[in-house]
Amino acid sequence: LAQPLYRYEPKSADLLDGAVFAFVSSAGTDPEIILPIEARKIDERWKWHTAGARFSDHSLTLRHQDKDVWTFLNEQRDPMFRAGQTDTYRLFQDRLFEISTLVSTTRAKAKSAR
Repeated sequence: LAQPLYRYEPKSADLLDGAVFAFVSSAGTDPEIILPIEARKIDERWKWHTAGARFSDHSLTLRHQDKDVWTFLNEQRDPMFRAGQTDTYRLFQDRLFEISTLVSTTRAKAKSAR
């Protein structure tokens, strides 16, 4: 997205500016990478700092001036991910729990802790 998701005011003299951006899928709604960018003062010079955070099961690469600066490679796609690249949602089916099993397990743990 061209505009930041959030822009924050500096709370110290060593931070000039900061914002959080999102790189989204082709659908335009699913963030693939969240990218905070800050201008920090280090050794009396202002320098840009950033760190990528992935929100995707796809292989991802961030490049700056034709150089790879951050990479996540997913060589074994997890079959638990059910949505496609152009979907505006994603389903993560990790584990299913029965409510009755959770209740009985919780009661048993509480009883043994007494």
